[in-house]
Amino acid sequence: MTKFRIAPRSRFLSGLLVLALAAVGVGLAADRGAAADAPVLVIDEVVPPVAFPDAEGRYDVTLRSKQLRDRTGRVMVAIEAAAALPACGMEGVVESRCVSVTLDPVFGEVTVRGIPADYGGARRIKLWVEGFTESPPKEFVLSKVGPSTPRVITMGLVAGAVLLLVALPAGLRRARKGRKPTGLAPIGWMSLLTDEVTGSYSLSKVQLLAWSAAATVSYLYLVLCKTLVQGSVIFPDVPENLRVLFGLATGTSLATAGLVSLRGSQGAEGDGPRPSDLIMHGGVVAMERVQFVAFTLIGVIGFVLLTFSYEPAMIRGLPDVPDSLWQLTGLSALGYLGGKAIRPGGPVATTITTELDPAAPIVTVAGAGIHAEAIYDLRPSGEPNLPGAVRLRIDPRVPPASGRSAIRAEPVGDGSTAQVSKVVLDFREAGDVAGLIAKAGARPLVLRITNPDGQFAERTITVKATADTGQQAAAGGAVPEG
Repeated sequence: MTKFRIAPRSRFLSGLLVLALAAVGVGLAADRGAAADAPVLVIDEVVPPVAFPDAEGRYDVTLRSKQLRDRTGRVMVAIEAAAALPACGMEGVVESRCVSVTLDPVFGEVTVRGIPADYGGARRIKLWVEGFTESPPKEFVLSKVGPSTPRVITMGLVAGAVLLLVALPAGLRRARKGRKPTGLAPIGWMSLLTDEVTGSYSLSKVQLLAWSAAATVSYLYLVLCKTLVQGSVIFPDVPENLRVLFGLATGTSLATAGLVSLRGSQGAEGDGPRPSDLIMHGGVVAMERVQFVAFTLIGVIGFVLLTFSYEPAMIRGLPDVPDSLWQLTGLSALGYLGGKAIRPGGPVATTITTELDPAAPIVTVAGAGIHAEAIYDLRPSGEPNLPGAVRLRIDPRVPPASGRSAIRAEPVGDGSTAQVSKVVLDFREAGDVAGLIAKAGARPLVLRITNPDGQFAERTITVKATADTGQQAAAGGAVPEG
């Protein structure tokens, strides 16, 4: 058996090693005891709670804590779910992958500058300062985009949708070029806003589409702010009162469709939709429609502007619609429906003679809501209806069936109502039609149909080109005197 003996010099060195290890152990135990007794550091707030990248794509944040006032010492920060953040200036640290950390004992703040761009998103940060136990994590957000990006994206998508909607009917018109028109209703997306029979703007459809567009644009902006800026990946909630407004808008549109089927449409003031259709019924201003339009505009524009006024970093949801607003909107919708129920339908000329022969100025009109005692005025386009128009009206002294009447009408159904479905207008017995055509020159003529209650509709008629009319148009359309 071999025995190892330690020389006196070796025994001396071994004693020193044991003493050193014992001292280290005592020091570590003391550090653990000091750490256990140190207060826990608490981060009061992260400023800003949502940080945006600078021109180089890096972030700066400030950690505030009342415990750090009048305190100094070493400082370290750590961001959870991300790689370590070494301090700039350390040996072997890449400049683009480090941060600058400074402690301000006057205000009790730790400023962290230069957080790299790939740390973007919803994060939690922890702070350690000499003399304190490491802080619990504090949530904050490093936005991946600039503060104006959600607004720019939203407005870009809205502009693209508008351009698409404008281009679609233009393409359909080019595709249908040369075809004979079959009615008044517009084509393409405009049919979403217009009456199927008259082609005029439907207020119930416009207000429903306006609220739908406002809510869609606002919600899109909210989602972009939540996902791109705030780092949230959940769908935001919709305010309850906004759902109530949607119900009112939808119910108004459905109720209007039912009233139109019973009472008739509002009438067509012209050949196509006009903004005045929203406040007029058969060419006559209706105050209940004016009120409904006013409250719809206030609500829609105010809702969108209020949503876009919220900063992307601070927005929490869509604005709440006040109870008073949706109640007033509901009352104005009720007044609008009451007007639809009380007012009779206005005149609608769905088909009409589109070209007038000067030699035989006869116009055939077919439609709905035309009263048996309606007045028919023919005038040049761009001029007031009276004076100067050639007028036709029922002459009670001449029976329509005699063939000598200027108006021959076909009653609706069995003739028990005061409406006609088709009229033939012979303007040869109405006055100086030739002079009227000469005055119009190259301009088309406008036929106005006016019911006894004042509601009217207008349609455009072109004049068939002849040698005489061509010479008059070339001469400036002047009416010969004498």
